[in-house]
Amino acid sequence: MKRMLGWVIVMAALGFARPAFAEMVVIVNKDNPVATISRAEIEMIYLGKKKQFQDGFTAVPVDISADNSIRREFFANILGKAEESYRLYWLRMIFSGKGQPPLMLGGEEEAVRFVSQNKGGIAFIDSGLIAPGVKAVSISGMK
Repeated sequence: MKRMLGWVIVMAALGFARPAFAEMVVIVNKDNPVATISRAEIEMIYLGKKKQFQDGFTAVPVDISADNSIRREFFANILGKAEESYRLYWLRMIFSGKGQPPLMLGGEEEAVRFVSQNKGGIAFIDSGLIAPGVKAVSISGMK
């Protein structure tokens, strides 16, 4: 009986564990006609330098809580910035009155929910979390 209980616990843990090989994707609302977006354009959106997608939708970037491997991958591969550098950039922008940082949400699931409900939403998540209402976009110009 103990042995069977041990297997049940192991199988339950495996069912809820996040795969070690998570892949970061950038998502937009399913109704946003954007299929491909450049790395530079994503960077400009997340730095507040670009406010709209090429189709005219107002871009509403979403950030997720710190200490997340997907977030670290996004900063390294898309923004090309350390998280601290990004934080300091936004502090300067806020205090100079030149902008507000992306909306900060608690996690990737919240980001998916937000993007699915906002046509201009854009976020980065683990590819395994893509759900109805959002779509992954191809990223051109990756380093």
